[in-house]
Amino acid sequence: MGSIIGLSLWVALATVIPGMVTIAVVWLAFVIANGGDLSTLPFNFDQTSDWIVTSIAVTVMVMTQALGIILEKMMIQWKWYGTRKKEELAKMDSDSEPMGWYDAYKKLYPQLARLKESDDAKGHLERAIAQFFMTNNTLVSFSVGLVTSVILLGKGPGNPVGLWWYAVALVLCLAVSYRVAVSRFRILGESFLAVYQEQS
Repeated sequence: MGSIIGLSLWVALATVIPGMVTIAVVWLAFVIANGGDLSTLPFNFDQTSDWIVTSIAVTVMVMTQALGIILEKMMIQWKWYGTRKKEELAKMDSDSEPMGWYDAYKKLYPQLARLKESDDAKGHLERAIAQFFMTNNTLVSFSVGLVTSVILLGKGPGNPVGLWWYAVALVLCLAVSYRVAVSRFRILGESFLAVYQEQS
């Protein structure tokens, strides 16, 4: 039961919360573009069935996570989460090359699967993973909101000043979220290395 609850919390952090952020930032872009007049929005949730609204929300959440997974793979491949000097990296054993954050991350899930539920390390790693993916996926949310704002700005009428300020705020949100994702990624790698060294 404990593992099911942990998985549910992980899904909620990595999927539901970023998805809700995506919905919020896109909706706010339309609200600002329309000068706060909700009656002129291209969609009106008050006149739509609960099932359709729920379906749209779930779709947005799933797609936010899917784009977040793609973004994570790209940033891992391009090493956009930062690097460290080779001599500072922990070693797997005395005969191996130094192991960095990216190497640790690639071995994370097999190692996590071998940990028992009773191990304190498993809970710490699961929290670090959830925090990392939640932050990484919100990068997608803010990017979608920024693109929506730019498209609405290109359409001309409305509230261009408000949209410009909103776009600036989203850029700041992106910058902060990126720094947090980098920090969480490093903590994730270092936590895994610590667990591996303790077990070896």
